[in-house]
Amino acid sequence: MPVWSLAVPAATNDDEISKETSMNIVTFATPVSVDPSQFILSLYHGTRTKDMMLKQRHGVLQLLCPQHKHLVAALGKRSGYEAGYSKQEACAQLKFPWVTSDFGSNHEAVAPRLLPECALYLHLTVDPEATMWDVGDHVVAHFRQTSVGYWDTAEQLVVAASSTEPTQSPPPLIPRLHCTRDSCEKKACSE
Repeated sequence: MPVWSLAVPAATNDDEISKETSMNIVTFATPVSVDPSQFILSLYHGTRTKDMMLKQRHGVLQLLCPQHKHLVAALGKRSGYEAGYSKQEACAQLKFPWVTSDFGSNHEAVAPRLLPECALYLHLTVDPEATMWDVGDHVVAHFRQTSVGYWDTAEQLVVAASSTEPTQSPPPLIPRLHCTRDSCEKKACSE
């Protein structure tokens, strides 16, 4: 199952809730259209990230890689509302300091800080015409994907896929799996 993290930028006002980027774990993220590219996200009630996303109306969905597995507890088991706890500091202690990037910004919005080395970055905006649904302990919202980014190892930042030629190829979204059956001799399976 893919594991995502949602990063929402700080607001430009003095609201206490919005002083810095908010980030959490999202496991309920589903693409629902290719053209135009759209997603449905289910955001847990009572989280700072959900509250900021509904206020800011945009954020970056980051596809985590296996090396990010230790961040799940730091981003998903603790709340940004928890006094004395900083998800940004927790990630830095786990050797994944948040990075500043222009990815996810436009003329109306600032970009959130992001995790380094994710497999994929998707800038999403809340669909202005969509209805949100309260579904128990989550709220479901409809998002439009406005841009795609990848981690540029050489530059150590997130680059929009269409803005420049990559200095390296983005990683494949679905790694090629090897069959463990003896008949395949552990070569890539075409089945």
